[in-house]
Amino acid sequence: MRFIIILNLLVLAFSNCSGQQDISVFKKKDGEKNINSTGTASDEGSPGANEDSTDLIVFFRPGCSRCETFRMMLDENCIHYTSVDMSTDDPRIPQMWKDIQIQGFNGGTIHYPIIRHHGKVIWDMIDMNAFIERLQR
Repeated sequence: MRFIIILNLLVLAFSNCSGQQDISVFKKKDGEKNINSTGTASDEGSPGANEDSTDLIVFFRPGCSRCETFRMMLDENCIHYTSVDMSTDDPRIPQMWKDIQIQGFNGGTIHYPIIRHHGKVIWDMIDMNAFIERLQR
């Protein structure tokens, strides 16, 4: 048991980007519990879950390969972000949809993940690599 604890501590100590992602936990729309980053179920979000700790919010859909790839790319590049699961009742989701309409979306294709960066909602990101390169400047 001590070996496992020590091994986990070493992994955390040598991790390049530990703690880059903030995850808010809310009940899913179907009534089930959302699973947080530790793999445990929870009814409540983390303290201040409605408040964003970053200027970058990633709205993702569970099972979306583009969403998972984009979040992995952010993690690999040590870019801090807040992750919002679109299958939950997170209060930021309705506001995101309103902002998309205000910013000119009038139908068409939405490319997931949807990103909020410095208050602007991006629903049509095609080149994830170029977006991440701009974030690093």
